[in-house]
Amino acid sequence: MKSQYYLQKRKNIQACIINFIDEENKNDENLLILKDIFKDQEMLESRDEIIELFHFLTKLANNHHQSASFFTKIEQLISLFKNEITKFLSQTEIFQIFMKNKRILLFLIEQKIFTIDHSMSECMIARGNKKGEYQFYFYKEIKSFIDIEFNIETYFDIKRKIGQNDSYISQLIRNDLIDDFIAYTNQTCQSLSANINSSIYETNSFLIKNEPTTLIEYSAFFGSIQILKF
Repeated sequence: MKSQYYLQKRKNIQACIINFIDEENKNDENLLILKDIFKDQEMLESRDEIIELFHFLTKLANNHHQSASFFTKIEQLISLFKNEITKFLSQTEIFQIFMKNKRILLFLIEQKIFTIDHSMSECMIARGNKKGEYQFYFYKEIKSFIDIEFNIETYFDIKRKIGQNDSYISQLIRNDLIDDFIAYTNQTCQSLSANINSSIYETNSFLIKNEPTTLIEYSAFFGSIQILKF
């Protein structure tokens, strides 16, 4: 009975989190509701509960539809546990939980919750041999540990903060800008069956894993209905 109760409680909390992520209105109100739920369930004082929640947020960040406010909301949720993260988790544990999402790791670094050390930089270099290129994305943080030099472009910090494909056509699709999309594809003679070019700034592991992604698939993933219909 206890295990059944626990599973139901976990499902309810996850459903509330997803509702907060998907609801475009009443953001502050819904965040306060979630904060009260976490407090009532004593999650702020449970290391195991916090670890499980963060694993869920990582999976959500890697696979869920991403609206314009998606990562802002992920950051808000993590910020509710800012003190508890450093209280209950070591730097290595933080890295192990969030390493599959570059965008979350960057946020934790900016908030001075997480710091990359030499062993972590080696792990990032190893992962860089696969899709995602961690050693480039976190170049500023690991350059003192490596012999590789990269030419950082002007908008590097802005693009990695956004954490999404930086190509022009992908931006049009994500924002469902149908008129601009039609004009661009006509001007460039872009095939509608073409693939989205890979981007070093992409942080969604689902999209990285499933590259190459067609324009149609990319439109469907971001719910860009007008472009998808076109």
